[in-house]
Amino acid sequence: MPVNRPIIKSIINYDLYWLAGFTSAEGSFLIKNFKSKTKLGVALILVFQLVQHARVEKLMKSLIVYFGCGNIYTSNDAAFVYRVSKF
Repeated sequence: MPVNRPIIKSIINYDLYWLAGFTSAEGSFLIKNFKSKTKLGVALILVFQLVQHARVEKLMKSLIVYFGCGNIYTSNDAAFVYRVSKF
């Protein structure tokens, strides 16, 4: 039986323990490689990302304000990805 889930409201002052748990459960770190014009011909990008359902779009966008970096991408119509790939 489907259950209606509440809409998550944006909270700018996050509890650090909640944020650590949220990242532990939903976050990931990636290393991407691509062709470049360096001596080796390959470069690496370090990526941190969090993926959530589209119903928490405001929460994901508030992470940009809280951390002061990153972007939001849509992986499909039902999910948002908060991604940081610059130091």
